[in-house]
Amino acid sequence: MTPKIRLNQPSWANFFIMIKLYTISLCSSCDRARNFLKSKKIDFKEVDVSLDLQAQRDLIKRSGQMGVPVIDINGILLIGFNKDALTQMLKEVPV
Repeated sequence: MTPKIRLNQPSWANFFIMIKLYTISLCSSCDRARNFLKSKKIDFKEVDVSLDLQAQRDLIKRSGQMGVPVIDINGILLIGFNKDALTQMLKEVPV
């Protein structure tokens, strides 16, 4: 099950944000993305696409490329680890 973060919204607008981190082993950018999320105490599900071929195919179809890491925040993809871009995306997600 994918970890979820509850948004601090009025009761009529409550919904959950799902964060997935697509990685492979021996990937320094993946390590930086993982460590960044952990340092911010953000729950996420990590998917190693070198071990999960279906996830690999799905990710290539969705992102149009084969690079990792890819961070999926409720269906919005951030390709590669860019601390500033990720920080900006997470500003809307109270943790």
